[in-house]
Amino acid sequence: MMEKKRYIVFDMGSSHGRAFIAEYNGKVFKIETVADFENNPVLLNGTLYWDILKLFSEIKKCIGRSEE
Repeated sequence: MMEKKRYIVFDMGSSHGRAFIAEYNGKVFKIETVADFENNPVLLNGTLYWDILKLFSEIKKCIGRSEE
């Protein structure tokens, strides 16, 4: 039998992001939501941008939660 593998997967949308843990045993994927967080844009010189520093912080938190 194949060794079970674990992956962390991120889905970034325009208004929120999600983190999932996916496990694969060689036949079946099992997916569990680890976190759901807001993705609020920031306004800079009249243009909206993703707040990349906040998103990076959320990604690091999610990676920490996935190791529990």
